[in-house]
Amino acid sequence: MSEAILKILGIRVPLGPFDCFYDDGFVKSLNDYSLFLDSFYDSNNAGDEPDKEVRGRYIVYNTPLKRNYHIYYLKSDFEPLDMMVRAHEETHALDGLGRLDLLSEKMLREQRVRADFLEIEDKEIIAGLGSIYAMFAHNIQDEFLKAGPFNENFRAARELYKKLKI
Repeated sequence: MSEAILKILGIRVPLGPFDCFYDDGFVKSLNDYSLFLDSFYDSNNAGDEPDKEVRGRYIVYNTPLKRNYHIYYLKSDFEPLDMMVRAHEETHALDGLGRLDLLSEKMLREQRVRADFLEIEDKEIIAGLGSIYAMFAHNIQDEFLKAGPFNENFRAARELYKKLKI
């Protein structure tokens, strides 16, 4: 049986017989790579060009026999930011695969954070929580998480993470 390996989150997810997972890694352009995947799958999933602050993508292509989950992201000059973006996209994939319970268990066991993802509606906040978990799991300093150039969803996830700590 194949599995999705979510390296930054440190989670392995067994895949169903009709699921394929691809961590396509760092790409030069999110838009160009999205268009490449659209062409490969004869689809139009990519949509509009992402705004400038988007640094990664999670996308699913359904074919007659398979669900193909892809994540990819832009490289920066700052490794903690790269890890954060990768964890964010890995969390979206984990959600798409229906296995956020694996992340919830790790967060509780390793960081004493009780997250019931079924109670959180905003997918971007969920992905933000996955990023924050990964930052602490990889010993990224709290100063980075407090200061960074983050959007409103990430700031909301950071506040929620603090409230969920037991």
